[in-house]
Amino acid sequence: MGSIGAFGQVLIATHRLTGITRAMKKINKRNVHKSNAEKFFEEVNILRDLDHPNILKLYELYQDGESYYLITE
Repeated sequence: MGSIGAFGQVLIATHRLTGITRAMKKINKRNVHKSNAEKFFEEVNILRDLDHPNILKLYELYQDGESYYLITE
């Protein structure tokens, strides 16, 4: 079960091999306008590289035909 925010839904995801539990934000691609897609990916890449105790760590980004999936702490 997850919560729904302004841009997507947050779910709990467990890695099948390691058993590590993370938060997964599912963002519908319809909510990321084509004009903002480049900025979205730039911000994702910046977050992926950041390592600070006061900033949520972004581990992975996956996508399928309908959604983006951001895996975070």
